[in-house]
Amino acid sequence: MDKKVEDNSIHIGNGNKIKNSVIGKNIKFDQDHVQEKWYHKLVWKLIVPIVVTVVAAAICVVLNIN
Repeated sequence: MDKKVEDNSIHIGNGNKIKNSVIGKNIKFDQDHVQEKWYHKLVWKLIVPIVVTVVAAAICVVLNIN
């Protein structure tokens, strides 16, 4: 199997090297590995809005805002 290796190292100044860095070239974003877990969805879509609402209501009560 012939595998082509591309060196994406950056050379800065006198012999400084940052190995295998990619800056704006061939960037691919794979959605399959970024699946949001069900409990993250639950927290962000249900728990966080409820907490924000309760805190906002508490602030309104403390400041006597109707």
